[in-house]
Amino acid sequence: MLRHCPAVVIPLVLVATLTISPLAAEPDHATQPPAEIGFPEAVGLAATAPEVVGAQHGIDLTRAAIEAANHGWSPLAIRVMPQLAVGTPEGFGARIAVEQAIPLTDRRGATRASAAALTAQRIAEARARSFELRLAIGEAWIQSWIANAERARARDALQIALSIVELTTRGRAAGAFTQLELAEVKTLAAEASATALDAEGRGTDAAFELGAALGRGVPRSAGATLPEVVIPERVIPEVVARLPEVRARRLAAISARTRGAEARTARAYELIVGGELLADPGGDRRGAVTLGITLPHDRGRRELLEARAEAARQDGEAEAIAARSSIAIGRAIHDIEHGRELLALIDQELLPALDDAARQRKRAFELGEATVLEVLAGERAALAGRRAAIEARAQHAWARIQLALWLEDGGSL
Repeated sequence: MLRHCPAVVIPLVLVATLTISPLAAEPDHATQPPAEIGFPEAVGLAATAPEVVGAQHGIDLTRAAIEAANHGWSPLAIRVMPQLAVGTPEGFGARIAVEQAIPLTDRRGATRASAAALTAQRIAEARARSFELRLAIGEAWIQSWIANAERARARDALQIALSIVELTTRGRAAGAFTQLELAEVKTLAAEASATALDAEGRGTDAAFELGAALGRGVPRSAGATLPEVVIPERVIPEVVARLPEVRARRLAAISARTRGAEARTARAYELIVGGELLADPGGDRRGAVTLGITLPHDRGRRELLEARAEAARQDGEAEAIAARSSIAIGRAIHDIEHGRELLALIDQELLPALDDAARQRKRAFELGEATVLEVLAGERAALAGRRAAIEARAQHAWARIQLALWLEDGGSL
């Protein structure tokens, strides 16, 4: 333990614990910080992500495919068969036949229904991807905010430790402290320096993670202000069923079924209507009308069963996603309530108590009743409390953000 220092040194050390020393050094590897970005701007960039833009282009093309599906008939068959007589009478003739197969089912309707279902599926998938990106960006933004706050807290702790080392060194020269006491203070300063370096690295890593989530290829740092989101008083039960990923899976199942129905319709019975015109080399002209029907051996059963299997798989995944989402939403609601209580406890009781304890230690030190290490321990406890406040505030904000995003896409009451 440090022994009590003379009265002439006490004010200097006390001031050092309360203020930031101009001699405190920043970490050596600090570089130009990445540009900051606010939460609304960051989340808004999900709409311009390459995969979302590409999905939107695919939706436009699928809609155009619906317009192109304007009929469901088979191609018109035209056959021309020239004839050459080698006996009597000699000459040239020709046979011309025209045939059209007319489906006996609504092939056009099945094709348009399949294209419409595919369009709805791709719209839902694009929305689900955008929602997924917003969640990923939001989480990366929150982690960057935490890292920035932790970095600022670690810098404050380092500056306090360096200030105490500065004045303890001077006190050692004046005979106020022993060499062991100075070594102990330097050890604490080294720990604070290592913590600050680690916080700098974490902040840089978080900036790279946020840049990767934004898809812009450069690191970005979260702005200083946590987002304020409004949560409705009640969440309707149907919100889970309307979540983007759940809807995408449901619509994928419907699209698979319509494709199976389209394949089956394409292999249905067809009425064949045609006509023939025959010109003999001898000059005779004859015409005929043909009627027939196709009897398909393959009615598309394999395609239909495969489509039903795909639909069953998509329905199963939708149920699983809905179950997981229900748990996640329930957890977010619990975290919001729990976080509100925890923040109230931290702001109203923990931080005031820690700050008061630190002040009492400083007062005791001023009166010669406490050591420098005890004062420093009080400062470190106060900083630890602020760290807990940072994490609690960020987690509470993240729970509210998640619920707000879910309600925005699923609906609220």
